[in-house]
Amino acid sequence: MSVKSILVVDDDVQFGRLIKRVFTSMGHNVEQLSRPREIVDYYDNCAPDLILLDIFMPDVNGVEVANWLSKKHFNGKLVFMTGYDPSLLSAAQNAIQSRIEATVATLEKPARVDQIRALLNEQPASPQDLARIDEFCEFQDERRASARNKTLRTATISYQYDSCTMKCIILDISELGAKLKPTDSMILPEYFRLKIDYGQSYNCQMVRRTKDQIGVRFV
Repeated sequence: MSVKSILVVDDDVQFGRLIKRVFTSMGHNVEQLSRPREIVDYYDNCAPDLILLDIFMPDVNGVEVANWLSKKHFNGKLVFMTGYDPSLLSAAQNAIQSRIEATVATLEKPARVDQIRALLNEQPASPQDLARIDEFCEFQDERRASARNKTLRTATISYQYDSCTMKCIILDISELGAKLKPTDSMILPEYFRLKIDYGQSYNCQMVRRTKDQIGVRFV
C-alpha cells in the first residue's frame, strides 16, 4: 500500500479528528484544517492526493474551495462532506465535476470507519482491523475528554439587548468560534453575546445546532 497525503478541511473539529485518526492508523499522512482559507498556504507546500471538504463552513463554503482547487489543477480525489441534507452532496458534486480534473466523491456525516476507509478504494477492512481502529479511536476520545473536562469553562449568553440571559458550558473554543452547551439551545436567536466567566466577551452568530449543543462563530 502506498502512503497517501490526505487533507481534511472541516470546521467540525471532532469529525475531522475522527477521519485523521482512521487514515493515520492506516499509515497515511494526514493534515487537518478547521479554517478553509488555510488551504491556500497548505496546498502550495504539499499537494495532497485526497482532499475531504465540508460543504458548509464559515466565510468560505466547500464549493468555493473546490472552484479554487480547479484553478490549481488539482487532479487527485476530492470528497464533499455534509451532515445536513444529503441531496446537497450530489448537487455539489454535479456543480463541480465538469470543472475540475479531480475525481469527485461524497461522504454523508456522521460516517462509519469502513465508509471512511473505502474512500481510498482499498480492500474492505477485516473485522479485526475495524475493531482495532475503533478501539484506537475510543482510547483517543477518552483521553481527550478527560483532558477537556479539566478545562471546561462556564459563560453567560445574553440577547434582546441583554434582557434575556442563560448560562452555558464552553465545550470547545478557538479564535474563530466555539461549541457551546446552553441551558436551552432551542430558544436562542441567530445572533447573541457570549461572556466567559472571568474572561472575554464575544459577539456570536449561530452556525450549527444539535439537540443540546450549538456551534457559533465570532463576529
